[in-house]
Amino acid sequence: MVHVLDASRAVGVTSALLSDERKVDYAAGVRKEYEEIRVARAARGGAERLVSIEAARANRAKIDLAVPVPVPTFTGARTLLEYPLDDLVPYIDWTPFFRTWGIRSKFPEVLTDPEFAEAAKPLYDDALAMLERIVSEHWFRPKAVVGFWPAHADGDDVVVYTDESRTTERARLFGIRQQATKTDGRPNLSLSDYVAPAASGVADWVGGFVVTAGPEEIAIAERFEAENDDYSSILLKALADPVRLRLVSIIASAESGEVCACDLPILVDRTQPTVSHHLSLLVRAGVLEREQRGKWAWFRLRRERLAAVGDALVNSG
Repeated sequence: MVHVLDASRAVGVTSALLSDERKVDYAAGVRKEYEEIRVARAARGGAERLVSIEAARANRAKIDLAVPVPVPTFTGARTLLEYPLDDLVPYIDWTPFFRTWGIRSKFPEVLTDPEFAEAAKPLYDDALAMLERIVSEHWFRPKAVVGFWPAHADGDDVVVYTDESRTTERARLFGIRQQATKTDGRPNLSLSDYVAPAASGVADWVGGFVVTAGPEEIAIAERFEAENDDYSSILLKALADPVRLRLVSIIASAESGEVCACDLPILVDRTQPTVSHHLSLLVRAGVLEREQRGKWAWFRLRRERLAAVGDALVNSG
């Protein structure tokens, strides 16, 4: 079992497990990572305050089943091919984008921030200009699969049915329940708490989705690099991949200015092999620099390179 906190972050995991070339090494990497986590947590000393699984289940979240459950407009899976790029642009979170460049301020305040506006405004203008090209020239081809299925809770698990008769189990989503000691009336949660149990008589559903911006980003970024246009390459990669944005944001925000690779998987909810892949791309792009210290590598932002780009933008404006 590979645990991720958010379905939107599971793309890399699913891709690796479905790949005949990568799944063996990926699984080995997960086992190694989990063993390192177990050893590290054991070394901290002191037992965590946990309750028994029975006590945790008794303290589950109490959901009001009298509230009507929305009925999906369709069941099963539907595929969205080449979703319109201009529909996605309004949902971009720009704050992590600016942190990629070492600019620590929130959007949109960063555009008027006395400390950062001089560098942030031209960078934002360039990003919008590239976005306009991405949309008008169809650089990316976003795709998605979304679906809804009849379901009921069964203890900590969610049972997914083949059809509305709810008689044949299609799949079982195994749940994990929190066992940390809770105070102030807080429940020990499991995902199944939010799905109606069969005994309630309430018809319920679960949904799922898989999305991709498309594989075109890598080829286009490599084209920029071949043309010695590293700025456009970095800009494109920052716009195209939220995982790399989060990694750079975390490293840029570190008080010490650097972060150990061992700490990043849990912070971005990715396995160590996936994090290593993104870190390697960021090092190749010149965004990060890497230093090996014993077993682990440490990463820091190449602020001087990003600062030089920022200076060039300001001077050109």
